[in-house]
Amino acid sequence: GVKVPAPVMAAPLPAIGVNRRKAIPIADCSAILQAATHPETWPDLPPRPPHADTRGTERWYGERILRETDPSRWMAVLLQGLRQGEALGLTWECVDLRRDVLDVSWQLQRIPRDAETPPDYDVRRLDGTACLVRPKSRAGMRTIPIVPWMAAALADWRKRQTDSPHGLVWPQITGTPMLKSRDLAAWKALQRIAGVSKGGGVEFVGHEGRHAVASLLTQLEIPEPVILAIVGHSTFASTLRYTHVVDAQARKALQQVADRLQITD
Repeated sequence: GVKVPAPVMAAPLPAIGVNRRKAIPIADCSAILQAATHPETWPDLPPRPPHADTRGTERWYGERILRETDPSRWMAVLLQGLRQGEALGLTWECVDLRRDVLDVSWQLQRIPRDAETPPDYDVRRLDGTACLVRPKSRAGMRTIPIVPWMAAALADWRKRQTDSPHGLVWPQITGTPMLKSRDLAAWKALQRIAGVSKGGGVEFVGHEGRHAVASLLTQLEIPEPVILAIVGHSTFASTLRYTHVVDAQARKALQQVADRLQITD
């Protein structure tokens, strides 16, 4: 087969002192969540634009995919701090609603069928090029608490979801692994509905929502080991021995994030 470099994982989260200009403002995070959980307020999906209208067609697809995506997908970003690959690679076997914890030990990546990977590279091929792979470091393999609002949303989604052959929590409507480009298009469509943007019509990318979680945890003066245990980061590899100590603190910290975002039913 053709040799290719090992796939590159999602970019690591910046250091704890995250630049807030790279994070979604808290008010905007709250607006996005409120919009996500109240689809009854959304305008109807407009007619598909003419084929020649490339930008309009791209936006239309984002609007359509958004309407096929459960709101819990966006809570995973703004309440739990999951990377895009972690969220799209999350399977129900890694969601423990009895103990309210997520096992974030895999990420969705696209790897060509004929690609050669290192012998120690842990890969589970799902469909075509879609694979589940382990994070680059042990720090990325973590268990994090699920905040009550997210737990309720996941329990409801589990009852309504069409089965995915791979047990994915947020697959495409067909049950197959979600393409990152489509997921991003839906995320941008949600921001437009929420009236949120960086300015000039430019939407935030998903990783900036993850930055917002780290930024908010820092503002709440959560201890660094607790933040690192929640978001996962290579610098945490040397402090894994603290994991059993920070579990309760992590749960409390994430609840503070939900409280600060003024989550309502």
